[in-house]
Amino acid sequence: MKYKKEILVGLLIFAVLYPVVILLVGIAAAAPTPAGYFDWYRSNDLIWLGLFIWNLCTIYPASALPSLIITFVGIKISAAKWLPVSCVVTVLYLGETIYREISFALQFPQYAELISYKTYISVWVLPAFVFLGGFLTTKYFTKNSTRTQ
Repeated sequence: MKYKKEILVGLLIFAVLYPVVILLVGIAAAAPTPAGYFDWYRSNDLIWLGLFIWNLCTIYPASALPSLIITFVGIKISAAKWLPVSCVVTVLYLGETIYREISFALQFPQYAELISYKTYISVWVLPAFVFLGGFLTTKYFTKNSTRTQ
């Protein structure tokens, strides 16, 4: 198998990354919204914008920063090729997310219309930063740990 090492590294990164992200996103989601925060957005029929800005300050960093750091360190330590590793992590993450969303829709069909990947931007934050972490590993460091310009 050509990419045996990359698949193994991707599985290990996912095994470390996913619980960390779930924990941090759960903590960030528990942050209370200040009283009156959504009032202006609700009065102007822009509740989606208020929610996006709130998520931009809480949920997205809780997903993005660990994704970037864990992927960067995992690929740096293993000296694996970044693109196959990032693809493995992304496929595992999206597969788990789709499974979770389908399970939710089957258990609670009255809420099935809430599942929309067009507006659910946070699904794509982790894969984007996994790819960025992998890319930065090869952009700034070679396999022998010397800095390249």
